[in-house]
Amino acid sequence: MLTDDQIEIYWKLFVNRSDYSRQASVANASGKHSYFRARKRVSLEPLALTKRQLREHLQGYITLGLYNLSPQSTAKWLAIDADYPDSLDHLRLLQQRFRQDGVTSLIEESRRGGHLWIFASEPLNALSARIYLHARASELGLPAKSLRQSDGTFPVEGLEIYPKQSCVKESE
Repeated sequence: MLTDDQIEIYWKLFVNRSDYSRQASVANASGKHSYFRARKRVSLEPLALTKRQLREHLQGYITLGLYNLSPQSTAKWLAIDADYPDSLDHLRLLQQRFRQDGVTSLIEESRRGGHLWIFASEPLNALSARIYLHARASELGLPAKSLRQSDGTFPVEGLEIYPKQSCVKESE
């Protein structure tokens, strides 16, 4: 049973803005459950996340997607998603490198690899955070889907770095 305090902690760690996406309850033709932006039915304005919905998500009744960036283009958390062969070893290398910089990170194993999480005591500028994460991956020679290779292409397999963008436009 989740307590109100646990919901509050999760909210403080992960919620950067009030709008969110939700996973469809019915699979599409390819068998995947796509995500859609939660909106009001008539006005199509984005719905604001509630603590009740967050509780239902954490209890496994619904699946939500939370946005990494605030409207001010800051992030409370950074993440690296890795789901390819040897990806956990790559995450461990990054974790060691971050430790040298005095940055604490956590590794979470997933079905196909893992995630590396960094939680900030104060919201971080998205552009600066992306530059830092990409620089560390590059100096270790790790593949990142968003880092151009020497031949000008992007790797098919590699680290997915969040935030994925450096800023949020007012209309996004």
